[in-house]
Amino acid sequence: MSVFQADYSYIKPDTTVLWVALSAHKEWSSGNRFDGLMSYSNDSREVRLSDMKDYNCIMPSYSVYLEQHFGRDRVLAIDMSGSFNDGHSTHEYQEEDDATNAVITDVNTSIKDFNRAYGIEADYMRNWRRSRVTFGVSYKANRNRSTYENMGGEIFRQRQDRTYFFGEYLYRLDRVTLTGGVGAQFTSFKFLDSDSGNDSWNLRPCFSAQWRYGKVSQWRFEFSTWQTAPTLTETNEAPLQIDGFQWQTGNQNLHTWSTYSLRLQYNYTLPRLAGSVRVKGRTSPDRIAPFYAWDGDRLIRSFENSRGCQYLAGTLSAQVTVVPGWLDVVGSMLYHITRTRGTGYDLTERNLSGDVTAMLRHYGFQLTVQYRHGATTLVGESKVTAEKFSLVDLSYNWKQWMFSAGVVCPFTKYDQPQRLLNRYNSNEQHTRIDMAPMPILRIGWNLQWGRQKRGARKLVNADS
Repeated sequence: MSVFQADYSYIKPDTTVLWVALSAHKEWSSGNRFDGLMSYSNDSREVRLSDMKDYNCIMPSYSVYLEQHFGRDRVLAIDMSGSFNDGHSTHEYQEEDDATNAVITDVNTSIKDFNRAYGIEADYMRNWRRSRVTFGVSYKANRNRSTYENMGGEIFRQRQDRTYFFGEYLYRLDRVTLTGGVGAQFTSFKFLDSDSGNDSWNLRPCFSAQWRYGKVSQWRFEFSTWQTAPTLTETNEAPLQIDGFQWQTGNQNLHTWSTYSLRLQYNYTLPRLAGSVRVKGRTSPDRIAPFYAWDGDRLIRSFENSRGCQYLAGTLSAQVTVVPGWLDVVGSMLYHITRTRGTGYDLTERNLSGDVTAMLRHYGFQLTVQYRHGATTLVGESKVTAEKFSLVDLSYNWKQWMFSAGVVCPFTKYDQPQRLLNRYNSNEQHTRIDMAPMPILRIGWNLQWGRQKRGARKLVNADS
């Protein structure tokens, strides 16, 4: 992977901020390959399996941000961005009889993608001594084109447009800050080759309350909603063969789904201890998720607006200054419950995860020791088990140079299982790093010229 970025900023304090950036992201040919033996539950033969996936792309992008102040109490902020993704993915899957070398299944898929994304948002803010009102509008567009080279160049095209209008009012009363707003989002996605699609309007209310008790404590309550439109993969009806009996096809009858989120958080700040306690709940009554059904001797993987996904989590985090200026320890612990329901399943996942990082600094050196046990995720019937990751890294900063050497997974073996808990097809696959511990070496150089006054901090973000 290679990343290039050039940006320019013009900042006139309390009057004008202009920031322009051009970047390019290059993903070199990368993928994974699996070779091994497989047996079917209804067949005594052993099958030699080879499964290889590869992907490469280049993605140039741009971003323009303008902030204009009119006096001390009015601000107009406009952010605009765009990106272009030119990618190519291949999938080669083969099954052979281990005894006779006869080919049982041979799958070759080659897809050329060209995707464009644009985003723009404009916000107008008016400030008073205790309050602020904000009005804004945003627009995001996606234009996707997939060419199936293994199907004689068949083309699938999708366009998606999202327009969002909103208003928000903030009021400060001593130690209490209240914010409330409402928005309306229009979502449209069209399939140009079948002349079909879907349009929808959705309301997006939001509310937050913050109470600060002295310099030590802070309480915060938030309620928010948002909508998510179907993706290109979920709506693409071109049949895609996965292996000897599994196929995938999209569903163009999907509709935009909503998420409702509640969060209660308590922050505390003491002389050598800071942290937070957070409880968060989220529900998506008609979230899009995969479902499976037999069609003759084929198991078809498609997508549906499911019967919903509910998520409840509690988080405890803390940062301890053990030796001021020398040693800090940061850690967090998360317990969550996820429930998903859809065609043929009703699943519940309970999980405990956390991480801890110790940082020892002195004379330009920094020693970092980290251990992380990630959270298990459940989407539909797919369960991705938490990864276990550890790191030891020693870095040194000298002028514009940064030198770093370390070891990935010195205490753990990286192993991330992914399980499919479907009634028709239950399987498990693992992502592993065989070379563990794995050494890493980094050298960085930071070049700056011109007047370095201050950075440009965006008030709005229209990331495409």
